[in-house]
Amino acid sequence: MVNKNKYILEVETSSCIYISFYNKNKSGLKKALMKAQALMAVKKIFSAKIFCSYLKEEVWSLGKRDN
Repeated sequence: MVNKNKYILEVETSSCIYISFYNKNKSGLKKALMKAQALMAVKKIFSAKIFCSYLKEEVWSLGKRDN
């Protein structure tokens, strides 16, 4: 459980789901985006999203969506 409101990066690959937490500020969002970009460079990613831990509000996402 996350004590404070944080940005959560969740990345799904063929072998695992990677989850990491970042401070909910401009720097934290930038770090989350940079980590997502770094993972995309070395792994096949099915989906990735950044959301706020408190409200579960999605900030950014990448991947296939069902129609």
